[in-house]
Amino acid sequence: MARSTPKYDVFLNHRGPDTKKGFVIPLEQQLREEGISAFLDRHDIHHGDNLFKNIKDSIRSAHLHIAIFSRNYAHSTYCLDELDQMCQMSFPEKKSLIPVFYDVKPEHVRRPRRQDGPFEEAFKKHEEREKSEDVQRWVRALQNAAEIKGFDRAEYSDDYQFRKQIVLEVMRIKFQRMQSFVIPEMFGIYTWVQHYQLPNQGEGIVSFGADCTNDVHVAISREPRPMLRSETMYEIVIGGWSNTRSVIRRRSQGPILCEVPVGLIKTEHDSVCYLWVSIDSKTNLIQIGYGKEPDLSSVFCIYKDINFIHEAQCVSFSSWDVPVTYSAISVASLPSGEDSIEHMFQHMMEIAIMEEPSNLRFMVPPKLGLYNWVKPLQLPEPGRGFLSFGAQTYSDVHIAISSKPREMDPMYEIVVGGWSNTKSVIRRRSQGPNLCTAEVGLIEPHNAVNYLWVSIDKHTEVIQVGHGKEPNLSSVFCIYKDVDFLREAQYVSFTSWEYPVIYSAISVASLKSSTSELTDLSAVPSSSANLPKPSCQVM
Repeated sequence: MARSTPKYDVFLNHRGPDTKKGFVIPLEQQLREEGISAFLDRHDIHHGDNLFKNIKDSIRSAHLHIAIFSRNYAHSTYCLDELDQMCQMSFPEKKSLIPVFYDVKPEHVRRPRRQDGPFEEAFKKHEEREKSEDVQRWVRALQNAAEIKGFDRAEYSDDYQFRKQIVLEVMRIKFQRMQSFVIPEMFGIYTWVQHYQLPNQGEGIVSFGADCTNDVHVAISREPRPMLRSETMYEIVIGGWSNTRSVIRRRSQGPILCEVPVGLIKTEHDSVCYLWVSIDSKTNLIQIGYGKEPDLSSVFCIYKDINFIHEAQCVSFSSWDVPVTYSAISVASLPSGEDSIEHMFQHMMEIAIMEEPSNLRFMVPPKLGLYNWVKPLQLPEPGRGFLSFGAQTYSDVHIAISSKPREMDPMYEIVVGGWSNTKSVIRRRSQGPNLCTAEVGLIEPHNAVNYLWVSIDKHTEVIQVGHGKEPNLSSVFCIYKDVDFLREAQYVSFTSWEYPVIYSAISVASLKSSTSELTDLSAVPSSSANLPKPSCQVM
């Protein structure tokens, strides 16, 4: 009985004498270590098999093709025929073929007849010996392959790192192409299914689409398909409680580590909510965000764990009281360089001393390290300046006034809309004693921008906080007079508490004559009874 051709994830197209021993065999081994089956003629063709039929069937059945171009690649008509077949299957999508330029450049493949190019001699012989239509077919296949973004060996320091990036790309494409699956409601009550291995222990990004009304459940675990609650390191619930909130838990149904009043967000044209989860043992952060690609501005839930996150190896999915259709699932390595979330985070932490910071817009995730002050802006002069900004959040806008950038324990902390948006305070230091308390919070709903301003004046020794884009005495709701430390103030910074905050329209300016009416508050005695609209006492 004829042996049926097995199906492979990847077909490796290469010229054996050039690359098999030193590159292709190690690449195939790395793919297999990640659970990816790759066709390689050295052990996938057996005695008695029809060689050409077996190769042709393997190309047809493989989900992904890798063409490894070496200097003598074009001398092999077998390689060129395989490439032509792969291109015919790949185009017009251009998704299932990965070109690898081992010791040639992409332009050599794009122009195979190029004078003094590595393929010139081979094509001169082909034109003498082969049919012209075959030669044209091979040239066209090479040109088509060269148009696809691939991997160039010249850009990597060693073969191992080169192969590793190819393997990661294969994993990304493989998982993206997986069919969607539906998990019924109350599916075994925490039966985790469709587990995916992270590319590296403790590190990876999982992106997916979810089509449901609420209750998306994702587990992070050491082993695939955790059966017991104790086997789940973290449970992520998005849109639970009738799509009113999302949480990160310790274990399935365990204690809540982070909670935000945010659910699934869909557009009117799409029933699918796209989400991503980032796991990073370097920063000890689990982050959850909206969208198909990781972006710091889309983060809505974050938790820092210095104890267990490095043990994470798998992610799984489940449902609760409604069925969930999961789709477009991708598991990939954390991006590196300027695209990395760590780089975006560091960029957000950089000192922003700007002449025109009004275009500055950034998001501070909830509980960002618990009082990690970000985006310090320098006052125009020590002890004197005017800050205006927009804030979009449920509550808990936090501003620090400090003598140095990024002080963990600043001189003053201003909280607007804290305690579930019931009051605002000026404090001595982070979480220090309240110097001024006002029964006033944010006045706009969470989906709108609240405009606020802070005035700091060492001459009048007064800090003032008000609503609106421009300073106005009638908008002041919190005031504090300090004769001791205000002259040392040089920076203002931002953070969040239990909800993410989007800061925008930020401006730091000198105090001008237009604010002179505010400075008159320095003449007010210890009672604020004579103020037009204060909500607290001047201390």
